[in-house]
Amino acid sequence: MTAEQAAEFQDKVDVDLDAARDDLPVLIRLLFGTGARIGEVLGLCWRDVNLTDHPTEIDGQLLPPSSVWINGNIVNVPGIGTLRHPGKTPAANRLLGLPHTHRDLLLTHRPADAAPDDPIFRPPTKPASTFRHPDELHHAIRRLRDRIGYPHFTTHRPTPKPVRTACSCPALSTWRQCPRWSRPHHCRST
Repeated sequence: MTAEQAAEFQDKVDVDLDAARDDLPVLIRLLFGTGARIGEVLGLCWRDVNLTDHPTEIDGQLLPPSSVWINGNIVNVPGIGTLRHPGKTPAANRLLGLPHTHRDLLLTHRPADAAPDDPIFRPPTKPASTFRHPDELHHAIRRLRDRIGYPHFTTHRPTPKPVRTACSCPALSTWRQCPRWSRPHHCRST
């Protein structure tokens, strides 16, 4: 997908009422802007993003201004349910700069009563502390891509850097990724 195609795709997502009901405009912008995987984005809690202009510390991890801490993944475990785990390797834990456009989008998206451990993208009909199941999101994206005329769109491939850049603000932070660490993050079942 070229940068132009990604922008056109996002424009169509932004005006689709069903997509808005499923939180897809914000979620897809975050996927495009960070290059993160669906399970990683679904695993983000409000405590994992710094939407301020000042550094903040969470669980001993310093989050620079306008940043997101990718530190977990959502998986389905048969017989148990949807779980958040810290990732398969230390590389699963990383800090990414958020373009100001994405930071502002998340500030608008954040409910007034959001708790730090609440998922950013929760299921619309479940409690605030419930993580969204990746399969449900994949189904919503399949329905969306058919509705807006992008039948071959997939989130399974990493987003190319030109697309991430085109969907971002030109004033991206100069840092992109901090050194990895092995500190595990909390894990909850839903």
